[in-house]
Amino acid sequence: MPEYDWSRFGHCMSFRNKLIKHRNNPERLKDYILKVFDSFNPMVHRQHPMWKEIEESIEVMKKSGWKVGKFTWKDQGIQMVCISPEGAYYHSKYHHVVR
Repeated sequence: MPEYDWSRFGHCMSFRNKLIKHRNNPERLKDYILKVFDSFNPMVHRQHPMWKEIEESIEVMKKSGWKVGKFTWKDQGIQMVCISPEGAYYHSKYHHVVR
């Protein structure tokens, strides 16, 4: 999956199209949502420039039985986490800088 530069219009539109394309496939939506929060701090998730589209996709996932939210993930700090209806856990890999 490509790295997105959220300041570039083309990257945002490409990402939006991927979310729309996979709207009926929560397993793929999970991949895109978590990828976003590998490079964007989950602690300020609502500040993401594509938050409206991400939020809509999260709602689709929740209607399919998924749980999505931010949680402290072991020693990796706050991460975006998706839990499948079967109980499988997936999380973003954002690197928090500790000062």
